[in-house]
Amino acid sequence: MGNYHEHLFIGFIVAGILSAILYFIFHVNVFGGNFLITNIIVVFIFSLLPDVDNKSARISWLLHFASVLAVLAVILKAIPFNFSSILILLSLLILEIYHWTFAKDSWDHRHFPHTFTFGAIASLILFIITLSWISTLIGILAFSSHIFLDGHMERTIKADRRIWKSIFSKIKRT
Repeated sequence: MGNYHEHLFIGFIVAGILSAILYFIFHVNVFGGNFLITNIIVVFIFSLLPDVDNKSARISWLLHFASVLAVLAVILKAIPFNFSSILILLSLLILEIYHWTFAKDSWDHRHFPHTFTFGAIASLILFIITLSWISTLIGILAFSSHIFLDGHMERTIKADRRIWKSIFSKIKRT
């Protein structure tokens, strides 16, 4: 079970390995300007994202800070009002609501955000915002490294099975 330093370290190592493979083997320039900055932000967020269900986690503080900045940006009309910005604002709002409703201040905080289902939803949103399969793959690997480092892979898979079993049973009833 890692702390936020370990989650970030492993997330950046995994992203670095993927970036090196893409650059040296497939000749994809992953180190250019905005692309590099985007991927650094993706690793930073996705390495810590599962801990959004812990009130004392660094990502919780960052979530609140980003939400305040987003509201100020909307008020000051500092961001373009397009589909991506609306999706970002909506995602922040949903995460804030989830956080204030379900987050705990204990080590027994691993709930929905610690599932691959949550990671898949977050990755889909990331792809819609960035339209980059590389950034999305980096996000998936950073998120998965968090789950792996926590040492709760079996618990995560069981939680995902329960989620999907519940979804499919509801679909069958309709």
